[in-house]
Amino acid sequence: MGYGLGGGAGPDMTGTPIQATDWTLDNWGELLIATPESGGLYYWGPNSGFTNMSLVVDAQIHSTGSFVSQAQQQIIVYGASVNAWDPTTQNSGIAGIGIYQDPMLIQWSDLGNFFQWVADITTQAGNFRVPLGSKLVGACATKNRNLFWTDLDLWSGSYVNQPGIYQHNPVGTRCGLIGKHAFTQFADAVYWMGQNNFFVYAGAGVTVIPCSVWDKVFQDLDATWLGQRTRDAFELALRQPNALGGRHAMKNTRPRRTSKSGSANLRTPPARDGAASRRNNTIGNTLLGNPA
Repeated sequence: MGYGLGGGAGPDMTGTPIQATDWTLDNWGELLIATPESGGLYYWGPNSGFTNMSLVVDAQIHSTGSFVSQAQQQIIVYGASVNAWDPTTQNSGIAGIGIYQDPMLIQWSDLGNFFQWVADITTQAGNFRVPLGSKLVGACATKNRNLFWTDLDLWSGSYVNQPGIYQHNPVGTRCGLIGKHAFTQFADAVYWMGQNNFFVYAGAGVTVIPCSVWDKVFQDLDATWLGQRTRDAFELALRQPNALGGRHAMKNTRPRRTSKSGSANLRTPPARDGAASRRNNTIGNTLLGNPA
């Protein structure tokens, strides 16, 4: 019996270990869709009978990440790989190049079928290369459009059916994403951290979020750790209303970084009357990652 089928854990299964420091995860109905950093596209289902994920062999060999579009049931990958070999002659179409990863390429599967990635008139698979920037940093699906951050700008992709399938347009400049998971969604808005500011996009244009501690955040930022993981420590911040300080005041209970033995010392800094202490509820396994 495999995991998810009941009856306890199944026997160990063979597979190829994946060495990855970061993943993107989404769901396709009951199926888990997973992409390791610069790896292929994998899926797993609770009724598959397997404890291992399976590789989608016809999808891109390499990509930065993936997600499932909300406009239509299609998997979108970004930073996708390109096959520069001529399939008719098995010779490279570009001298010295076979399969390589294009950090600016967006690729999507056929409608309702993530095993079909060939773009032709019989499918809704396709691709688009963002023309500005050095790389696609992150991406996500929203209610009526897909969003793609480069290191410079924000682009949207709206479903328009055949022949183009998706129409991509820039919706914000100089507001690129600082880290792959440095964004979150709330209601109809998307919030993120850029290279030099915080931003929000709710469909009517990108807006800078005022930050009273801008100097502390961006002038004291150690770029060495962007996108890196801290394996031997974690930090947890909790927020609760403070009745004495008004409805906007918060009191923080924040564990110090743990030692390698896993012990942690809790400390509760005093709340500031009439002021808000704005700290994220995050577990710092991934710097600038999603709230836990």
